[in-house]
Amino acid sequence: MLERFLGTLIAGLIATPFAAAVEKHPRLAAAVPETKKTLKSGELDEDGFGEITRADDLVVGGPSSIIGGTTAGPSEYPWMAALVQTGFSAAGSNYCGGSVIHPWWVVTAAHCVLHTPAEDIEIVTGTTDLTNLSGAQRIGVAEIIIHPDYNDYTSDSDVALLRLKSPTNAQPLALIDDTFLESVGVLATVTGWGLTSDGGFGTSQLREVDVPIVSLSTANAVPDYANSLTANMLPAGFAQGGKDSCNGDSGGPLTVPSPVGSGSMLAGIVSFGGEVCAAPNVYGIYTRVSSFRNYVLGHIWPNYAAYENGNGVTGELRDPDGDGWTHWDDFALPGRRTTADRQGGTSTFTFLRPSEAGEVDYLLERNANLLGVWSEVDIDANFATADEVGDGTTWWTVNSPASPANADFFRLTTGTADDFVAGPRRIEAPGSAMGALDLNDLEHPTLSGRRMKVYRLDDVAGGTSLAVTLRSREFDARLELLDGSGTVLQVLESDGGGGRLGQDEKLLFTASGTDDYLLRVTTELAGQTGAYQLAIWEPSELAGMPVLGIGAAGQVNGSLSGSDDLDPYFQPGTDIYHDAYRLDLTGWNPGEMVELAMDSSGGSDIDDFIVLVNAETGSFIRFADDRVGFGLTQTFNNNTSLYFLPDPGTEYIVHATSAATLDTGSYVLKATADPIKIFDIALTQSGGSSFSGSDRVDEFGSYMEEFLLAPGSAGQVVRIRMTSSTVDSYLQVFDALTGIELAVDDDSGGGVFGLDAEIDFELEAGGRYLIRASTAVADETGNYTISTQLLP
Repeated sequence: MLERFLGTLIAGLIATPFAAAVEKHPRLAAAVPETKKTLKSGELDEDGFGEITRADDLVVGGPSSIIGGTTAGPSEYPWMAALVQTGFSAAGSNYCGGSVIHPWWVVTAAHCVLHTPAEDIEIVTGTTDLTNLSGAQRIGVAEIIIHPDYNDYTSDSDVALLRLKSPTNAQPLALIDDTFLESVGVLATVTGWGLTSDGGFGTSQLREVDVPIVSLSTANAVPDYANSLTANMLPAGFAQGGKDSCNGDSGGPLTVPSPVGSGSMLAGIVSFGGEVCAAPNVYGIYTRVSSFRNYVLGHIWPNYAAYENGNGVTGELRDPDGDGWTHWDDFALPGRRTTADRQGGTSTFTFLRPSEAGEVDYLLERNANLLGVWSEVDIDANFATADEVGDGTTWWTVNSPASPANADFFRLTTGTADDFVAGPRRIEAPGSAMGALDLNDLEHPTLSGRRMKVYRLDDVAGGTSLAVTLRSREFDARLELLDGSGTVLQVLESDGGGGRLGQDEKLLFTASGTDDYLLRVTTELAGQTGAYQLAIWEPSELAGMPVLGIGAAGQVNGSLSGSDDLDPYFQPGTDIYHDAYRLDLTGWNPGEMVELAMDSSGGSDIDDFIVLVNAETGSFIRFADDRVGFGLTQTFNNNTSLYFLPDPGTEYIVHATSAATLDTGSYVLKATADPIKIFDIALTQSGGSSFSGSDRVDEFGSYMEEFLLAPGSAGQVVRIRMTSSTVDSYLQVFDALTGIELAVDDDSGGGVFGLDAEIDFELEAGGRYLIRASTAVADETGNYTISTQLLP
């Protein structure tokens, strides 16, 4: 069904044929129970730098709208979506909002879905009351795509796309197409199911509030933001406060009036705000959608996005020359060229269209004399030929029985299709993309049973040397490089990229005079699907970087000084010097943990801080700040260490920096394989241990010991138990590479005092897990037993 008709072309046929002329606080609500250990409020220390708080750290408290607003009408915002947890009630598990921008796509904030598997999220559309889903749709998420430039610390590029498992019938919301529409003073509308007062409670009824857009300079001047906002952020709100979005509204839409088409356009995505919602002189901060229009269109309408980008135009419904034909019409009907013919009892209609234009729905109708009723001609059923022109366009010919009269007239109308368009998606160099292959994707043209996604790499300068990696923990990767015309240049399926499963691919190539390339992501084996990450970078940038090796021989004695660059991961807003090192894993055995340690205790007194970066994608992985070292008393200090399990074949960068602004001094940085502080534990094992003053402590001041779980097979379920008669047991399971907490338990294991902990979790393909045993109360010491077992 056509979502809307955009342009209509009428071609006549009288006896002989003729040609016719012819769019800083993530506002995340809680969807998990509160635990005994909760993070501090994130107050700044004496140096003006607080602990980096991840979005997933903020998911604490009870279940969670808009402050100072009103209840929305039942059909007022048909594009509004709620993000809920799979398997739980919508009202009880809603934690973020989103906007339907296409029947297959919802746009939300990156921090709403960071570190969250697609299968754990469902989308609810078609209702404003989350306790009444009659007539609503609840649809699973097939793919999560987080913007590759998203910065979890600054919240820059806080945008993500969710591809649905099946299309929604909700009315899509158009993307903003002119920055004039987001001018200072424009009254915008924000909607959501979040808190109705700061620190209060949410409601199951969708609420709305109007807030004026504010200049970036005005918002950057308030103490809460202190020049930390970027050009990709859109502030809105009142200086006197009182009206704002709040916790639980993250990812939802900020809309502005539309001068074309339907009544609204998406201008912002709820991102974060001040520590207190709706406070005076603190504005709500939204992701500026105009900065990401082409990126988003590149996924929902990839061919049309390429048209806008290549022709320097914006807005599918815009008609700047006033000729009655929009940019969409110009894309769908290049030059509006048609021909019509009649041969005996058959009338023929031919029109020029893009060779790739799954975004367009064409409706062809015929009338004998322009006086009667127009009747539809089924294009698929009456399709005759498709003749490639060679410039990205194709002549399509449709035959239909001629009318008894001496004339036929055809009417061709273009609209936006409801279909999922698989690509090609646009990617930059350097750059990265996350995605997933499933049965909605295109079939490989030559390999039976393989699904694929295609990425378009434009404008690569001749002579540029690039590296491309395709990594997946769910399928055996196959990577293909093609030139712009579709000729295959290289095929990689030799497992040369390493990875957790040893089935990733790495491609090295130097661009020739041809500046356009295609990258085809697919599988080596038939029938495989799953998530992947594609990355493109320039190896020359790593080659000139200082090296941090493994062991004593690789130790670096360095210093931070005023001549060093500021760390880009904390810019703008936090000025800290940093040194960057390429981590050389020579001498490391796959499967061993690596410890990164930074020590300035020799008198420099730097507030040591380590940042671990994926060199291939440029993305932040982990940080470490003020961790107490082995054998030290339980007092926080400036030294720090970080533990992670490298992915074989992956390139890493380590930033040696400080948690204090403009801090200078010398430091020692070293990397150690298989650190003695991490103990190995089998899938089925039991043993006793104890907490004492010589143990490391976690960020809550509790003593802890950590165990690297032995490798297992996908689908195996492991039970972990921690029992003690002297301490309040507390268990956590982390991804050993990223440090992301996957499971946590306090007191579910029963025991003599009801203070034991127990976790059951399922192993994933290639997954490696770090188990942390600690106490729910700081400073507790005593004996405990930890055990693991495989469940049937």
